[in-house]
Amino acid sequence: MNRERLVHWLRAGSPLVTLVTVAPLIVVILWLTACVKHPVGDPERSRVDPAYAGVWLENKSDGDRSLLILRPYDARTYLATILTYGKEGEALKPRQRISSKAWLTPIGGAVFLTMEPLNAEHFAGLGERPPYLVAKVSLADGILQLRLIDGGNESVQNANDSQALEKVIEQGVNTESLYGGEPAAFAKTEDKALIRAILEAFRPEGCTEW
Repeated sequence: MNRERLVHWLRAGSPLVTLVTVAPLIVVILWLTACVKHPVGDPERSRVDPAYAGVWLENKSDGDRSLLILRPYDARTYLATILTYGKEGEALKPRQRISSKAWLTPIGGAVFLTMEPLNAEHFAGLGERPPYLVAKVSLADGILQLRLIDGGNESVQNANDSQALEKVIEQGVNTESLYGGEPAAFAKTEDKALIRAILEAFRPEGCTEW
């Protein structure tokens, strides 16, 4: 979904901007600004790092949170699922779900995770190819940090292909302007009740999932 389609969809679905709609809108806008046109690295040459695999819960005490599931698909790639949710009272409210093919790429002394959304509409010929998400990743003391590349960065926007984007990242890997906002921090969770509750919140009532 490109920017124009997303804005049109938001307007069509939000005739009144209220406190109920502001939170999910912010989530969508934040992810939208993180989108890039090209992936980095080559998933066929990448290698899964088992240390990143697992079920990760965002370290946030208020506002919307995300559950990140990084599941090795094969020796090269992950199946990455990001479930962002809010709360109304004790009820969990789905905000956004992203399912992606993901792979690791070292650039400029850091490691980056490319996420290619697995969009059913595009595959079925019903929509445009979704953009990519690219995040700098690090793992220390049990905390996984993801810092998304800023899709609004001028140099990122001007990169015409993956090689050009990799060069931009290499040159700016340690600059604040390359990234959109602060890193998101995640810790592995073994809270089965919470994991089940989040998954069920994203599952339509009466629908089974395999």
